[in-house]
Amino acid sequence: MQSLAKYISMLFFSIFLINMVHAQNAADWYEQGNTMFAAKDYKGAIDSYNRSIQIDPKYADAFSRRGNAKQRIQDYPGALADYNASIAINPKNWEPYYNRGVIKYKLNDSKGAGEDYTKAIELNSKYAPAYNNRGVVKNESKDYTVAVEDFNKAIALNPKNADTYYNRGNGRSGLKQYKEAIGDYNKAIELDPKYAKAFSNRGVAKLSIGDKPGACADLNTAAALGNAAAAEKIKIYCQ
Repeated sequence: MQSLAKYISMLFFSIFLINMVHAQNAADWYEQGNTMFAAKDYKGAIDSYNRSIQIDPKYADAFSRRGNAKQRIQDYPGALADYNASIAINPKNWEPYYNRGVIKYKLNDSKGAGEDYTKAIELNSKYAPAYNNRGVVKNESKDYTVAVEDFNKAIALNPKNADTYYNRGNGRSGLKQYKEAIGDYNKAIELDPKYAKAFSNRGVAKLSIGDKPGACADLNTAAALGNAAAAEKIKIYCQ
C-alpha cells in the first residue's frame, strides 16, 4: 500500500510539474506574440498566440490579443470569435468588450457595438474611447442629447482628441446648436489643422447661421484637403 501511495504521489507531482511547464510556455508564447504585435508583425503574433492557446485553452488574454491582431489584418469574423472566447473565459475584463464593439460597428451591428461599449464603460469608467465610440453610435441613431453627454465625458477624460470634438460638433449640429458645433469644429481643427471633415462640417454649420462667406471658405479648404463631399457642396452653395 505504501508503494502504491508513493506511486500516486509521484504521479500527481509529475502532472503538477507538466502543468507548470505548460503554463510557463503559454505565457512565453503570449509574450512573444505581444512583441511581434508591437513590431506590427500581426501574422507572426497570431502564430504565437495560437501556440499559447494550444497549450492553455483558457488563456483569456491570449484570445483577446489574437483578436486584436486579427483586427489589424481585417479578419473581422476571426477577431469577433476571439473576443467572444475571451469574454466567455473572463467576463470581467473591459478590453475585449470595447474591441468587440469596434468589430461589431465595422460589421454594421451598431446596436451590438453600443451594448459592448456600455459594458466596457461599466468595467472601466475612465476609458475615453469607449464614451466617444458609444457617442458615435448615438449620433447615428439621432439620439443627439445622449451622444453629446458621452462626448462630454470623453473630452473630460482626454481633452486632446480632435475626433471627439468633431463628433460632439456633429451631435450639436443634430440638435441645431450650430454656434456650439462651430466651437467644437474649431477645436478639432486647432488639434488637427488638416482635418478635412471638420472644415467641411464647420462650413455646413456656418451656412445654417447665414455665414455664407465663412462657409464657402471652409468648404474650399476641405475640398483642397481632399474632401469630395465639400467639393460637391461648393457647386451648390458657393457659385
